[in-house]
Amino acid sequence: MYLDHFNMHRFPFPNAADIDHFFEHGKRKVTLKAIEYAMCHEEGLTTVVGEIGVGKSTILRLLVKTISTTLDTVVIDDPRMMPIDFLKAIAFQLNINVPQSNNIQDLRTILNNHLYQKHMEQQRVVVVIDEVQYISSEVLEEIHMLSNLENNEKRLVQWVLFGQPQMEENLMGKAASPLRDRIINRICVEQLSLKEIDSYIKFRLNVAGYKGPKIFSLSAIQLIEAISCGSIRKIHVLAHKSLLAAFSMNARQVGPHHVKLGNQENIDYFQSLNRRRVGKPGVELDNRIFKEIFHFIKKVLTPGNSPRYVNMVFVPIFLIVVVGWINSGEILAAATLKKIPKQLETIFYLGEDFAKKDIIADYDEANKEESQRYNSEILQKKVSVKTIRKQTATQHLSKKGDVVNGKIQELLHRANINYRASRLISPKGQNALENLKTVLELEPNNIIARQGLRSVAQKLNDLATKDIEAWRLSKPQGHNALSKLNAVLEFQPNNEEAQQGLNEVVDRYIRLAYKYYYDHDRSRHYLVKAESIIPDDPRILKASSRIYLMAKYPRRK
Repeated sequence: MYLDHFNMHRFPFPNAADIDHFFEHGKRKVTLKAIEYAMCHEEGLTTVVGEIGVGKSTILRLLVKTISTTLDTVVIDDPRMMPIDFLKAIAFQLNINVPQSNNIQDLRTILNNHLYQKHMEQQRVVVVIDEVQYISSEVLEEIHMLSNLENNEKRLVQWVLFGQPQMEENLMGKAASPLRDRIINRICVEQLSLKEIDSYIKFRLNVAGYKGPKIFSLSAIQLIEAISCGSIRKIHVLAHKSLLAAFSMNARQVGPHHVKLGNQENIDYFQSLNRRRVGKPGVELDNRIFKEIFHFIKKVLTPGNSPRYVNMVFVPIFLIVVVGWINSGEILAAATLKKIPKQLETIFYLGEDFAKKDIIADYDEANKEESQRYNSEILQKKVSVKTIRKQTATQHLSKKGDVVNGKIQELLHRANINYRASRLISPKGQNALENLKTVLELEPNNIIARQGLRSVAQKLNDLATKDIEAWRLSKPQGHNALSKLNAVLEFQPNNEEAQQGLNEVVDRYIRLAYKYYYDHDRSRHYLVKAESIIPDDPRILKASSRIYLMAKYPRRK
């Protein structure tokens, strides 16, 4: 592998949680201390929320390892169980002898007595539950009942609930309202920022024993941040695969092309939706359905397989349903790429005569030879005029639709690639936004493109927020907050997050104008910039008047 290539003694980005080398920088250190304080100071019930892969389980294991020497700690990794099993799991970890009977009331009594005894012995109990988003309302009620236990204004049990954002939704339900009122602390485990990802990768490489020059370039880290969205689990996968790609190419530094190679196996949102679209396999499936219908009717009509009255009643009704289905065009629309199976052509016989020229006229001139052959076969089987016309019209629509669908698939594929590479609004003609807009021009109701636009808008808003924090308000060109926010409002005029972003940009320009009030030209330049973004904003007029007075009557030192 790449260990010898980069002079490392262990893999820097393992799949399992590494609590021996915890990344305690930035917000994660504050989060860890906040949870530890809540667990050790009888703060009542605490919830810890975070997206998938941000390191909640790592924090949980580290905290349990730290406090288990001073507190009686109970850890429930999977709370998807019945209430009595939940209570038994707590009792088992507290070394309580559980009775053989499954009487939940007896178990509650034993557990309550044990907790009171622990309190009298000055020993505190902490129950930590992971994956609370999967917990049932019945188990939540048991937690509420146990959280009611107190003595001398002190809780007998300290609860810490870890879970994904869905946990908050479950706790907002009516059934969980009594428990929700007891929540004292709500702590959020946030995703890593670009700067924190850079520090985290350096930290993990140092843990692995690497002591050379910087391996991951800035552009590679930016691409990892764009793909992973700050998820530590995704960062580990991308960084590991990027190192493998660099090793396979005998490179000493990881660039964005290595990250792209490492990310080829990952399936993102666009690809997962594209695979749900109906294509050739769907048509083959529908043709198999035709065959199944044929064999089913043949079996029913075979003497001895069913009573006579079933044949007399069921078969006519079934044929009426099939003919109605054909007339609705649903079967024909699914069979456009392949002709109707020969076994079924006799089923569609309605005994009507028709002119061959009426059918041939519906076919495209380029497929004249194929249409003549196909029509001659149909004439021999005497398929109805109405059915053939629908089949022909559907074939024409299918051929034209295949061209459009092919173009749409290509545009969605390009949008997917550009989105992953953070080419959202530039360069011109080769960005995700233009690709998705073109798809909607061809197919206004395309679900994938509409969802893609929402994803692009969200990502642009997130990038604009980072630009505002870095004071990249309108420069450099194409990489500033103003261009990103305007791009969002161009296709989503009512996007509240983008409008708030513009207000923040105006606010920043006003602050710059105040800062340089003594330089009339510079201060005026910033106010003009602000006015060009939101004309007639009362904040700008107020700032202009105040800056004029500040410049004319400066304060004496």
